[in-house]
Amino acid sequence: MAETAPPKKSIFRIALGSALGLGTGAAAMYFHAAFDQLVKPAKPLANFQVSADGLTVSVENRATGQSGYWDFGDGTALEPFDPSLQVVTHTYPKPGKYDVKLIVRNFLMEETDRSVNVDLTSPSTASNSPKITDFKVQTITDQVPATFRITGKVQNADELIWKLGDRTEHTSMPAEQIDRYVTFDHDGRYPIVLTAFSKSRKDPQVNVESVEVKKTLKDTYDTMVFVTDAGTKTEQRTHMVKLPVPIRDAKGPTKGFNRVLQASPNSVILKAEIDRSMPTVAKNVKCEVAKDQKSATISGEWTASGDAVAKAAGGSDLAVPVILTEEMRTTLSPRRQSLSGVMDAESKITVKLPPRPLGAGIRTVSVDFGLSTRDGKRMKIVQGTLDANGVWQSTPTAIGGQQVRIQAVMKNDTVVMSFISPK
Repeated sequence: MAETAPPKKSIFRIALGSALGLGTGAAAMYFHAAFDQLVKPAKPLANFQVSADGLTVSVENRATGQSGYWDFGDGTALEPFDPSLQVVTHTYPKPGKYDVKLIVRNFLMEETDRSVNVDLTSPSTASNSPKITDFKVQTITDQVPATFRITGKVQNADELIWKLGDRTEHTSMPAEQIDRYVTFDHDGRYPIVLTAFSKSRKDPQVNVESVEVKKTLKDTYDTMVFVTDAGTKTEQRTHMVKLPVPIRDAKGPTKGFNRVLQASPNSVILKAEIDRSMPTVAKNVKCEVAKDQKSATISGEWTASGDAVAKAAGGSDLAVPVILTEEMRTTLSPRRQSLSGVMDAESKITVKLPPRPLGAGIRTVSVDFGLSTRDGKRMKIVQGTLDANGVWQSTPTAIGGQQVRIQAVMKNDTVVMSFISPK
């Protein structure tokens, strides 16, 4: 039977349907491509770091995502994930091993997770972990250039890592007290993060703060003050050293002993003496400290034969107890801090300097006088370094259409800048 051609109307409908189908598919492909490029959010990332102090854990949030929850693995209620919360703490009811889990999602409900095992079976050892207490950030000036004072206490730490805005600093831990200043030259919000490590680098302690730096409201004369401290830190300690001396050698019993005891690293010996616990088997015992104080010579004679001394000592060697008083001398690495101050109604700028670190004997202070404008720019006018008497003067400089000198005077660790006659 011959095939019958479809009516013209049917042909028109088929062609139109095919065109619409192709058009719809192309539109859908374009829509998905545009959505992926312009609308679709980044994949969520579950990332965090855990530190423990006793039965309390601190979780530093490094995740990206809009929602989710924390599961601390001890049967307590899940805690909602807050992307703006940088540190989350949780206290466990008893020692044990727990899994800290984070699940994060973006607004398309794409999901990712991460788990970290925390061993709290011996929480008493956490007392040796680094601790940061009384951590505070105080605003000195909050307009560009802005200065903030950071104070606090650190225990059981051997290394500190600072993140100050986009700057990172690594320092050893010379003391438990923190007292430093930091200056930011541009407006915005800046993180201040302090991480304390022990030698084992286990259980680091992290403290996170942030500061808001405002734009300059009006054209203002200001001063940047740079302080560099250097010197030698000295510490004394008295401790016992058990110095082994042979009672016999290859030739037989010895008649006495003469040994040299070296000072500890970076130390000198101030005094050396025999402890009272020394067995009464030696006479004419002397402890002589070398002129350079880098060593001490311990000498003496046996009061009896080698066999009798060995019997009294309980072996072939005798441990001579020496009490050493040593002084450790550590050269401090130059420590530079920056501060700022603005001109007051009396045309003076007063900047209180930070306290000097223990052992710092040399302090260098330099100043940078300039003009900060409302558009966020700063123009340097003059700069210099204070002399040994704590005084600096600029050459004659045009300020406000007049020739003046700018003077800086330091007294009691406070710098005052003012205008003086150009003569």
